Amino acid sequence: MKRTQKKILGLFGLLLVAITTIFAATIPSPGTMAISTVTDSIVVRVVGSSPKVEITNPKNGQSFISPDQTISFIYEVVDKAIIKIDYTDQDGVLHTYTLDTIDADYEPGTGNITIDLSGPEYGYGDYVVTITGTHNDGIVDEDSIAFGFYPLTVAVSEDEDTDDVTATLDYDDNNSDIDHIVVEVYDENGNRVTAIPDITVNPSTKEVNLPFKEKKVPAGKYIIRATAYGSNGEQLYLPRNAEFIYETMDVPNTGALLNGLNISRADFLATGLIAFFLVGILGLLYITKSNAKNKRSSRRK
Repeated sequence: MKRTQKKILGLFGLLLVAITTIFAATIPSPGTMAISTVTDSIVVRVVGSSPKVEITNPKNGQSFISPDQTISFIYEVVDKAIIKIDYTDQDGVLHTYTLDTIDADYEPGTGNITIDLSGPEYGYGDYVVTITGTHNDGIVDEDSIAFGFYPLTVAVSEDEDTDDVTATLDYDDNNSDIDHIVVEVYDENGNRVTAIPDITVNPSTKEVNLPFKEKKVPAGKYIIRATAYGSNGEQLYLPRNAEFIYETMDVPNTGALLNGLNISRADFLATGLIAFFLVGILGLLYITKSNAKNKRSSRRK
């Protein structure tokens, strides 16, 4: 009986060891990844860069005398890129045109549009170019620049040594619209400077001498106005203005005898100092010589 119980306990022990071994084998050891039969879906949303559009040419605020201009732009992460141009003529009338619509499909890109501003839909005046980028979720980016197209521009310079004033005209040599150009002078309050009459020049002229010095125009702030006209006398566009400060040389009133010598106060001061220095030196030499002569006379006595 005792042997039978021992056998039963032995078999039970072996069975317990076997079960424990099998259970231990099913437990993953450290560093071992368990394989799961359940697959979980993880949704990852990729967020790209923001929509961007930009006009790279021309630069904002530029002025042109040539009608041939190129609009350059870039775009990225947009569904569409729309380029428009607003043109305001000399009568103040606004004209709007769509230059191009690009299906970008969110791919980055660049573009160039060449336009002739002398065409029937354009002309002399002010322009604004706008590019708009649209995104499918409603995000919009926009960029604008302004520029002008004029028949001519004007700049003014003064020679510091001679007081000569020159108006430099800039216009397209191939512009057959210009028949002549009128240059006028106004003071800072907008009043005509009657001492300098209107100056009319042909398109071949690029530099105009303004007789400020000859007409003895006082120093101050002035406006030089240049206006281009066609062959029928029509004004091609609004006048172009250039402001400048006229600084005359400081010329004193030297009277009738020296009036034409153009001697400044600085010249008089420098001359006076030199004369004073020379007189002082001569005086010292005279005093020294006189003292030496008196000493010799005293010794003889």
